Amino acid sequence: SSSVHGGGGGGSSRPVGLIDEESAVQGCTQPSAFFPRILQSAKKNRKAKSDFGLFVNGSMPELMAEPTNVKSMSFVGTHEYLAPEIIRGEGHGSAVDWWTFGIFIYELLYGSTPFKGQGNRATLHNVIGQALRFPELP
Repeated sequence: SSSVHGGGGGGSSRPVGLIDEESAVQGCTQPSAFFPRILQSAKKNRKAKSDFGLFVNGSMPELMAEPTNVKSMSFVGTHEYLAPEIIRGEGHGSAVDWWTFGIFIYELLYGSTPFKGQGNRATLHNVIGQALRFPELP
């Protein structure tokens, strides 16, 4: 059976995919400890991801209300992570950041993004027209 060693130097074996609370917190405060493969890829000039700035100096960020009548019309980003309202050109607020975060979590769990197409146009079409599906096993 496969196992990984948890943080804290205890040397205890756990089933793959399970970590203790201390290791999880360390992963949030030091992403390089939690995602060494991803950050190693960044050093090789490949795509890299981070904690999106959601965890800063061991404290939770302050949440600020966004004006509901202000929308951005920008169309910027990696096609696989764009929210439907960006693709449709409807204008968008900060909620699209949560969409992107969800795509990122999906990719961490399943190894690929959920709407990837053969090319950029197919990917955009999938984001708008394809239902979100989850593989049976992560």
